[in-house]
Amino acid sequence: PDLTAVVDTPAEPPRLLVGPPRFPDELRRDGYRGEVVLALVVDTLGVPMPGTAAVMSSTDPVLSRWACAAARILRYAPARHDGRPVAAQAVQPFTYSARVTRRPDR
Repeated sequence: PDLTAVVDTPAEPPRLLVGPPRFPDELRRDGYRGEVVLALVVDTLGVPMPGTAAVMSSTDPVLSRWACAAARILRYAPARHDGRPVAAQAVQPFTYSARVTRRPDR
């Protein structure tokens, strides 16, 4: 992606509108817990630019892969600078805490 038009410090940063998506059932069943923080570039329409999601920190590589894949469906109010929408970086935390509920043996 062309990142030359990304504004480093917009007057208003991108604001999350849609997301994060539901935690996958298979990970929920396995009892994953942790946090992933992604950095990504949000375009002037509020859509993450393909290929820009990068893990800043993570407690688990499985959760990191899921968060990077999930970043595609996030939607933002785009950043604004001088009253106009601009492309800008967003930092998006994902916190996971899955309770494992097992049925008693019969």
